[in-house]
Amino acid sequence: MMQHEPYHYCLALEYAMRELYGSKSRWYQSAGSYQEPQYVREALLAATKRVRGRVDDIITIDSRLEDAIAATLAGLEREIHAIGKRNNQLDIIAYLLTLVAYLLGYGRMTGKPLREVVYFQTAGQTRYDDHLTDTEDVREARALDVTKRRELAGLLRGQGLSVAQIAHVMKIAEHQIRDYLHDTHREGPHGR
Repeated sequence: MMQHEPYHYCLALEYAMRELYGSKSRWYQSAGSYQEPQYVREALLAATKRVRGRVDDIITIDSRLEDAIAATLAGLEREIHAIGKRNNQLDIIAYLLTLVAYLLGYGRMTGKPLREVVYFQTAGQTRYDDHLTDTEDVREARALDVTKRRELAGLLRGQGLSVAQIAHVMKIAEHQIRDYLHDTHREGPHGR
């Protein structure tokens, strides 16, 4: 449905806020409130505060990145405060896109990543994530994925590749390759 007004029922903003604050937060069922600029402003300022807090936690040894993100968030907050006073949606989008670029490793307007970004889950985060998505279909898909990875690791090993080479090709850790190869050797190439 085409929206003609800048402020409208916005499920996408509600979902974004729930990603940041959880489904049991005050942002649950907030999509209808975004028809008013002050509620959009309130939500976006809360989101910016949450992002700033998370960025402060995860960026620990890169002062240039910290400074660039801080300046971007400050600019974003200035634009958010102007919501409803002037037409600045494009400016807000630009600041958000700049923030995404920095968080993906881009910087200094080179068009190339200047930093490597590594996303991982702690064991506790993985268990919690698994708990949230634990359905029969997900379990079956994971089992199939492991089976296929085992088979592929075995085939590549059979072609003479080292564990390091297999890990590089499959883009997974060497210890996982060793586990797959150990399981394949113990169970045979096609499982039990």
